[in-house]
Amino acid sequence: MNHPNSRDVRRDPGRTSVVPRPGAVPRARRGGIALSIATVGALILGLFLGAPAAYADDYPSWDDVQAAKANEDAAANEVTRIQGLIASLTQNVATTKAAAEAAGTEAFAAQQAANAQARRTDDLQAQADSQKKAADDAASKAGQIAAQLSRDGGDTTALQDTTAKTVAGYQAGEAARAAAEAAAEAQRQAAAEAARQAANNGGGGGGGGGGDSGGGSWTGSGGWVRPFGGYQSSGYGPRVPDCDAWGCSSSFHEGVDLADGSCGSPIYAAHSGTVTMAWYYGGYGNYIRIENNDGTGIGTGYGHIEYGGFNVSPGQWVNAGQVIAYAGNTGGSFGCHLHFEVYQDDYPINPINFMENRGVYMG
Repeated sequence: MNHPNSRDVRRDPGRTSVVPRPGAVPRARRGGIALSIATVGALILGLFLGAPAAYADDYPSWDDVQAAKANEDAAANEVTRIQGLIASLTQNVATTKAAAEAAGTEAFAAQQAANAQARRTDDLQAQADSQKKAADDAASKAGQIAAQLSRDGGDTTALQDTTAKTVAGYQAGEAARAAAEAAAEAQRQAAAEAARQAANNGGGGGGGGGGDSGGGSWTGSGGWVRPFGGYQSSGYGPRVPDCDAWGCSSSFHEGVDLADGSCGSPIYAAHSGTVTMAWYYGGYGNYIRIENNDGTGIGTGYGHIEYGGFNVSPGQWVNAGQVIAYAGNTGGSFGCHLHFEVYQDDYPINPINFMENRGVYMG
């Protein structure tokens, strides 16, 4: 008996086939199912395999990676090159500064030698003038003696008396000259000792330091003003050199030192004019020169300015009383102060007398 769900199997001589029962839904063949799964799988795989193509623009290619690495190397090389340039420029600045200071020192030494030679020439001229005057006086006296002898008829008494008086006068003159020189030397030594004591009591430049901010009139006539406060720690002219481990000061001081006991105090232009120097200048350290441009050949100099203390530059016009720099201890200095000079046709003259004649006192 047939089962209700059974199918009739009809035999064929060459194969076995399944004939579906009437009214039943045909099933897909097994091979058809496999094809459908393969097709779906291929579609899914195609989606995944196609994903990189869809997102290729969001990720760098190998060429992009290589280019980026090349750019990084180039940037590193550029940084190295720039660092090398900076190091080279720094070295050039140091070398240039050293060369400028060496040139300033050489120029300063040459100028000092020229000034010393000029003073020597002046001294020799003064000696020659004095000797000429003495010779003229002697010749005049000899003529007087000869005339007296002629009047006396050759009597030597008058000659002996005149000779004795001449000798006595010469001896008296020599004694007076020696006394004056001794007094002057004692005065110089006393001044030097006072300067040393002042230096020991508070520093300062050129044999002195410390002190109050006074020291004389600030405003004079003709547009002249006092260039710095404080007191006079070293005057103009011959002096006893001060020495330390760095060397000695000059034996002839070509300016006046003004000290107020501190570094960084303002320095003022003593007169209106044009700045012709503003750099390192040997023993004067950082230095400024101002030419008055008034046809008189007068100029002023300001030495031992602190590092970074320049407030003006060459070629600049300044007015009297304008702050041009700040006091320091550069060059051949023994403490913070201002070395102030006055020049007449580039030759230093006594600044104390010059300023006092214009109503400015440097005491």
